[in-house]
Amino acid sequence: MPAPQPLPVVIACPHCGTRYQLAYATLGTKGRNVQCANCSKSWQARAERPRPPAPEIDEDVLDREFAEEELRQRARAQLRMATEAAALSSRDELEAAEARAGAKASAASFDPATHKRQQLEFFRRQRSNHGKLQVVRVRRAARTTAIVVLVAVLGGIVTLRGQLEQQYPELAGLYAAVGLGVNVLGLEFRDVHTLKSLRGGDEVLSVQGRVASVAGGVVDVPQIIVTLLGAEGRPLYEWSVLLGASQLRPGETLRFETQLIKPPEGAREVKLSFASRQASPGDALPAQIQTTGVAANGQNSAR
Repeated sequence: MPAPQPLPVVIACPHCGTRYQLAYATLGTKGRNVQCANCSKSWQARAERPRPPAPEIDEDVLDREFAEEELRQRARAQLRMATEAAALSSRDELEAAEARAGAKASAASFDPATHKRQQLEFFRRQRSNHGKLQVVRVRRAARTTAIVVLVAVLGGIVTLRGQLEQQYPELAGLYAAVGLGVNVLGLEFRDVHTLKSLRGGDEVLSVQGRVASVAGGVVDVPQIIVTLLGAEGRPLYEWSVLLGASQLRPGETLRFETQLIKPPEGAREVKLSFASRQASPGDALPAQIQTTGVAANGQNSAR
């Protein structure tokens, strides 16, 4: 059979772009110098073997090959997943068995009494070591001292409040705010009684009682102010009573008694108070400082 002839080649002028088709043998493998018939310019032309045409592809064959490859990939993936699942299941079963064995061993060796005793010993050692620290001892001593001093101060404030109120009257409001008795003068009324009687056809109101010293030293005794109160605590009438002594020592008492003929109608309550200073009988009634009320039926009632 005769040898197949090489395919023709196409060259193009690099100056004007004119294309020419030549036989492959005309140029040879080394090429040759040619001249363009269009622009009359020369250049060295080389023949390049044309690429053989691509073979035709059968699409049915390709589809079949792709389907087979997809089946192979899917089978390999399923096999890999099954292998991994089997390995994981075996590992989980092994870990579960080891955990059950460890739990059984711990339950067999655990003694509640021993465990509790060990905990108590640990806490005891911890408290002992903590108490040996220098800082802890200093803090404990300072805290104890502060508590003792605070209790002593509070006890002195409560016990000596009478003397403190006499020397510092502004403390009266503080004592009243905390619910302690306020007695700036150091005096108080005791055994107070009231009595209504008739004398010559007239009604007579008698008020009697004692004034006691609750102070720690000698105190001045001011006049007593007797006030008759009506409805809603409204004052109706008042007068002063001068006592028989000007001073009282700690613990001493002084009796008093006063009478009023024809007390005003509507008087429901008697109120006793101390004057703020000694007053002569002709002076106007001074301001009231401490008040102790006495009911008209003779029973004491604090106001």
